[in-house]
Amino acid sequence: MQIIIGESWWWVPLIFLAAFVIAYWMYFGPQLTTKKDWKFPSFLLVLLRTLSIAGILFLLLGPFLKFNETQKVKPSLHVLVDHSQSMNLDTSASQDYTKLRNKLAEVFPNFDIRYTNLEGGSVNDSLNFDQSSTNLMNALGKLSQQLKDQSKAAILWSDGIFNEGANPSYYPLVMPTNLYVLGHGDTAQKKDLWVEQVKTNEFVLLGNEFPVRVSAFAYGFAGKEASYTIKTNGQIQKSGTLKLDQNNYYWQQQFMLKAFTPGVQRVEVSLSPLDQEQNTLNNRFEVFLNVLDNRKKICILYHGAHPDVAAVQRLLGVQKNYEVKISRDVNEALKSDIIIAVQWPSVKQNNADPALARSLKPVFVIGGELQNWNYWQEVIGNVGIQSARPNLSTAVLNKNFSAFQLDDAEEAIMKDLPPLHCPFGKYPSGLKVLAYQKINGVESEYPLWALSNKKKRTAILFGEGIWKWRIEEFRTNKNAKVSELLMDKSIQWLLSGKDKPLFSVKSSKTQYFASEDVRLKAELYNSIFEPILNEKIEIEILGDTLRKKTVMNTAGTYYETNLGPLPAGSYTVLASAKGQKAQTGFTVMSVSEEMRRTRANWSLLSGLADRFKGSFYAQKDMELLLNELKSTLDDTVVIKQKEQVKPLIQWPYFLALITFLLGVEWIIRKYYGRL
Repeated sequence: MQIIIGESWWWVPLIFLAAFVIAYWMYFGPQLTTKKDWKFPSFLLVLLRTLSIAGILFLLLGPFLKFNETQKVKPSLHVLVDHSQSMNLDTSASQDYTKLRNKLAEVFPNFDIRYTNLEGGSVNDSLNFDQSSTNLMNALGKLSQQLKDQSKAAILWSDGIFNEGANPSYYPLVMPTNLYVLGHGDTAQKKDLWVEQVKTNEFVLLGNEFPVRVSAFAYGFAGKEASYTIKTNGQIQKSGTLKLDQNNYYWQQQFMLKAFTPGVQRVEVSLSPLDQEQNTLNNRFEVFLNVLDNRKKICILYHGAHPDVAAVQRLLGVQKNYEVKISRDVNEALKSDIIIAVQWPSVKQNNADPALARSLKPVFVIGGELQNWNYWQEVIGNVGIQSARPNLSTAVLNKNFSAFQLDDAEEAIMKDLPPLHCPFGKYPSGLKVLAYQKINGVESEYPLWALSNKKKRTAILFGEGIWKWRIEEFRTNKNAKVSELLMDKSIQWLLSGKDKPLFSVKSSKTQYFASEDVRLKAELYNSIFEPILNEKIEIEILGDTLRKKTVMNTAGTYYETNLGPLPAGSYTVLASAKGQKAQTGFTVMSVSEEMRRTRANWSLLSGLADRFKGSFYAQKDMELLLNELKSTLDDTVVIKQKEQVKPLIQWPYFLALITFLLGVEWIIRKYYGRL
């Protein structure tokens, strides 16, 4: 142990001298003393006062205490315990866990054995197998962070069934020690028929069709037939029969359903139970989606009269899901879902309002002779006009364009449409080009119709004269199918990712299982999709046996709340904020996800053991695992010395010494009744 100060040690005798002078002055004052004045206990009192004052003054030098700390570190063995419900299907898990603890304590008395569960928490002697889901990837990640220098090995005790997170076999993981795996559960596949997954959209417009993709498995029913039904809000929409032609049967199909009523729609897929099927709890699956009862508002923004304005209005007017209007007011246009800027802003306009370029609203820019391309530079890139005389360009479809597709007949019609007036100059790069320009019979790399996602979703038609396309199509085909299709698909692309209301609430999952926490999330935006924060979001939860009201909390750019576990049943959530309303729904199943798949996955566990240089053993071979660990693990205790430096004022013994000196001085003074 060593005391270090930042100043010269010559300050120490000066401190003692100053302390003595202060102590002398406090007892005798300015008068001179005689030998009689220094009789007992006076000299002792002055000495005690001098030492205590010197100790206090010494702290002003900022001294540090330097010492070596010795620590004995026992070797550690980490045991990751899978405490999910599937582990206890045969009711022997508790006994097996107790046996594992007892054996490890017996075989490794010199080890620090640490037990953790899937969530990274410590495990006691008794264990409840009540986890309603299994995320092995997350659990192994937390385990790897807990392994230290003296960690000799890790043991995973699990059945290998996971239903959340990534597959740990393919996820990049670093394990500082060898991982040994003890497999639990039954690997025999029982006869079963189950719905694996149902996927659909989160939002859909009223009257539109939406996809429902269903996948299901069957095992052990070769030659049998099973029926399926798909319902929305209890009404059968689709039904059919599955011919199970093999023991390991897989079925996947996408159905198109129509949204007839607005609000939350519950889509339920169910399979009929079969004879000898041991688990019918996984024969149904539910998802929810929001049907929006609103047409998309489109505003055509223009500066001066032009036939392209009327042509665009008519091309979009045939679509029932669009509400189209024209305006010269930017603020009015920003109230719509999409803005189509026809030669806006014009080169004749001074100080065009920058609000449109800065907003996140999707925009369709249709160019022309008077188009001010500099206004859109940050959105689509630089368009450098090099000549006032435009090119006459016809359309050549880009074969590599993938945002949406045109068939061969539509492509043939497009090639024969009249040429458009396009700028002669430099075009921006990095665009998703739907069609290139063909100038004087020569195909160029200049874009004619393109999409951009640089700052926000933007569609660009660089040419002027789309009204000619509509007239030509009517002249030759008695309709404007291709022009309408190009316009509609471009609008749909602009809407993708924005096909949701300004206020929405949704559940993190559409289907929860017993004991799972139910989490809700809400988003609130202004008219240009900027998030509105710190607003009061009130929600009401309506269930079969529950009615509850609460307020959501702000979490960054959105709102959230955790309702905790709820009783089994179907629930509707009604939310309100700033005069707007939204709703969603979810189902809480009476059983957990752990009960849907009950076959132990030992092949996954064996692969993990091989990957992390350990070994895999079945539960019945636990003794073999213990023998291998005993023969390979080093039980040496490591003695570590660590140099510590801390301020002397934080050393309790030094402060206790000063307190002791002052206390003894006070006792002596009281005892002799003097001074």
